[in-house]
Amino acid sequence: ASSPSWPTTLGGATVTVKDSAGITRTAQIAYASAAQLNFVVPGGTVNGVATVTVTAGGSSTTGSLNVVTTYPNLFMDNSSGLAAAYAVNIQTGQVTDSSQPISVGSASSPVYLTIVGSGLGSATSATATIGAVSAIVSYAGPQGTYPGLDQYNLLIPPSLAGKGKVDVIITAGGLPSNTVNITLQ
Repeated sequence: ASSPSWPTTLGGATVTVKDSAGITRTAQIAYASAAQLNFVVPGGTVNGVATVTVTAGGSSTTGSLNVVTTYPNLFMDNSSGLAAAYAVNIQTGQVTDSSQPISVGSASSPVYLTIVGSGLGSATSATATIGAVSAIVSYAGPQGTYPGLDQYNLLIPPSLAGKGKVDVIITAGGLPSNTVNITLQ
């Protein structure tokens, strides 16, 4: 889509979601190609098995989707699991993309990792580990610009200095996310 106000028709495709209560809603579409369609499950969709119908080029395809309140998913920049994230040093303002090694900072010059994903749903809090060490989650909620996109701001523990490639996992609603990774200096 060309703007954060995602349309309900993109590239000639539409998506409808019929929830377990039998209510059908049209979904907003973020991306459409011949091989992939990214959409947001419409607000108000009831938990349970939903029927998803994609219509494009005069034909329709139907599948099912298990809708749950919360199931965090972290986005990746590549097939190696690199986190779609960036780090910010609060003191210096230095921003580092996750494709580069990230400095962990210090107690007086903290570095926060901002990571994005989906599936936070109605959860109002989350926990996180970076390199199997608990990390303070200063924010877990809507990203604010794009529908269905969640943001997590994590304080990188200075004790992780020099650890290299480490895993990042978010837990919300009692469920762990997929594992992504970053590289720490």
